[in-house]
Amino acid sequence: MTVYCLGFIFSPDLSQVVLLKKDRGTLVNCLNGIGGKCGNSEYPSEAMVRECFEETNIKTCFEDWSYVGEIKSNPKDEWLINIYAKRSLYRPWDGKVNSLEEEIIVVNTKDVFFDERTYAPHTKALIIYSMEKLISSQRLISIQDF
Repeated sequence: MTVYCLGFIFSPDLSQVVLLKKDRGTLVNCLNGIGGKCGNSEYPSEAMVRECFEETNIKTCFEDWSYVGEIKSNPKDEWLINIYAKRSLYRPWDGKVNSLEEEIIVVNTKDVFFDERTYAPHTKALIIYSMEKLISSQRLISIQDF
């Protein structure tokens, strides 16, 4: 089975998300999250950290990423995509963030469904779902603090 990771970095207030405009493959010119193929002996969370740095030059650690869920192929295709989300404490893209492979695009999350650019399949829904997961996990943490 081929395993992939896909992640979304959000601004502190969740008003923006970092996406990449793919420059090759079947998703060329599509906006998508950060990610790629996991190495043979690599956990998906480790691959997420590596892919984030390779694609955006943003350093993270696996604790920064919240696991959102997974997408599985039908049995014949045999692939699995692990989805992650990260709420940044600051806007890392305000500094010198660049990608050697793809163009970095910062999108206002409130405009995602009205954006006329081409997105990779399911990306718009995964952005909203990831935001909900980040919000609900924050609620759980704050409830446990009392």
